[in-house]
Amino acid sequence: MNKKRILLTGSNGYIGNALLSRLMAEDYFVVAVDNASRHAWVQEVGGRSLTHYKPFAFLNFNLNDFNDVAKAVFYSQPEVIIHLASQPSGPYSEINSAHRAFTIQNNVGMLEALLNCCHDWELKPKFIVTTTTGIPGAPDEPIIEGYVPNAAGSEYHMTRGWDSDNLRLAVKQWKLNVLELRTSIVYGTRIDGCDFPMTRLDWDFWFGTFIHRACLMAKMNKSVKIYGKGLQKKPFISLRDTVQSIINAIEYPVEGHVIMNQTIGALQIAETAKKIGKVEHIPNPRIENEEHQMIIHNEKFMKLLGREPSNFDEDIAWIKNDIDLTLLPENWEVAYNGKK
Repeated sequence: MNKKRILLTGSNGYIGNALLSRLMAEDYFVVAVDNASRHAWVQEVGGRSLTHYKPFAFLNFNLNDFNDVAKAVFYSQPEVIIHLASQPSGPYSEINSAHRAFTIQNNVGMLEALLNCCHDWELKPKFIVTTTTGIPGAPDEPIIEGYVPNAAGSEYHMTRGWDSDNLRLAVKQWKLNVLELRTSIVYGTRIDGCDFPMTRLDWDFWFGTFIHRACLMAKMNKSVKIYGKGLQKKPFISLRDTVQSIINAIEYPVEGHVIMNQTIGALQIAETAKKIGKVEHIPNPRIENEEHQMIIHNEKFMKLLGREPSNFDEDIAWIKNDIDLTLLPENWEVAYNGKK
């Protein structure tokens, strides 16, 4: 079987670096594009990756610059565009008005440039785009694998809803084929076949996700602090399953705009934390339903994944093992607690 030519954006990011390693291992022709923004954003807020991993080479292009996008598309002549690039943090997007404006312009502008470039050159690659399960917010009704109104709870999540709408419009106007993977909260440092970390691990308030922050606390023999009761359910997926599903998506038949919820299901926060380490409940500063039980459909996605989900306990053990506490900045608590 001939391997597809792939343009991969966001290749230096958390998911992108791990995915790029798999694509290269399987001998795909890949043009990897990034501009190292993730490192700069994390550094800005006082964070730092706590894993030793190999960042793979990439073309340093600004995907909000149409000329740079044109160069990437012209060089790769892609049959598939895997678009992972975005400013991915809700908290970061809400720091102030400048960060909100930047997140909108950056995220929406990149996808628009890719879509418009392909249209102008009469190219019709298959688009595989990761957005977010946060587009519908936290509704009382089940979240379907299809169109939902954009009711996101942060400027970042709003941008991914706009991305989804722009994909829908491109499919309608230009007859593109798009697989939109609405990515849930991803955890993990390794992928299948590797016994070492393949990507970064962030722990700060802005870019560190719940499971990674909990693993850091457990590694330091500290309690995992949970706001309020911790009875909410949130959607999660391992890095292993995330990468495998994107690999599978390259050859997966897609017609029109297909939406899948890239999750293995919703996990309860307190219950998940107890599997990682000691738990300490603290007063909840947020105004929210602490017992919200998210129901999210993933039947189409599980068919794409085509296997049983990875072992949670194994992934957690690897994360703890891969965290190097000597990489933690001296004033780490400032960034961990959300202060710059």
